[in-house]
Amino acid sequence: MIDTLCDLPIRDGLHHLVAEIAFKTDLRGYLDAYGAAIARSLRIEPKEFLEQISRENSRKFMEWIEPRLEKLAMGLEDFVRFLDGAGVAKAVLYHFDEETTSGYRGPSNDFYAELVQKVPDRLRA
Repeated sequence: MIDTLCDLPIRDGLHHLVAEIAFKTDLRGYLDAYGAAIARSLRIEPKEFLEQISRENSRKFMEWIEPRLEKLAMGLEDFVRFLDGAGVAKAVLYHFDEETTSGYRGPSNDFYAELVQKVPDRLRA
């Protein structure tokens, strides 16, 4: 299997992904579709996860969720083992310039290029 839309589960990436899904109104469908699964992966009851999003402002929610995201973040070696366990032979890391449109400045293209160089048989960017 080849995963062609793969977010790298680093701390900043997870933080940004959850914030986007939780608070961007144009991505509300993702929260509806995947919110329960995201909550379970963070070992949070889906109802509690959704209640925190609805009653807290984004800064307070992110402070609440941050320790849970830390537990999910993984380095490159762990990520490759995760791919192995999921039966993914190659992953194409998903990255684009969000800074221009949203102000979010994620990892640089050089960061992704360095990762691909470390395991070129497993990753593309």
